[in-house]
Amino acid sequence: MNGSVRRNVRKLAMPAALLIPALILTSCVFGSDLFGVSNTRHSAEEDFSYTIDVTSQTRFLLQGINGTVDLVGDPDATTVEVWGTRKVKSESVSDARRNLEDLLVLVATTADRVTVRTDQPEDTHGRSFIVNYQVIIPADTHGSARP
Repeated sequence: MNGSVRRNVRKLAMPAALLIPALILTSCVFGSDLFGVSNTRHSAEEDFSYTIDVTSQTRFLLQGINGTVDLVGDPDATTVEVWGTRKVKSESVSDARRNLEDLLVLVATTADRVTVRTDQPEDTHGRSFIVNYQVIIPADTHGSARP
């Protein structure tokens, strides 16, 4: 009986021995997304700018904040101006640049509101996704920001 048990153990051990090189190969192919980044010492960033004509919009909403927000009401403004910097921090500049395209600033308008929303991946794999905003709105606009 011991002989048959040893054969079964050998049969089970063989696929495990083949699995280890496959895992190593997978980590090389998929890079840090499989296991996450180990640090965020490097970064890539890109500026953005939007000017939105205000007609009947009396409210402004900024959603999904992970960074700084400077919001100013200007009594002479007739537009909403939004500008700033999108930034990704990762373990390499190339990885940060690749993931910068997944960090978006989206602008939408309705009859009474201008909404600016930060869109970023739910699973960051250890990377930092940051958007720093500068906003000027007409002084009579009700502005708010929330995560």
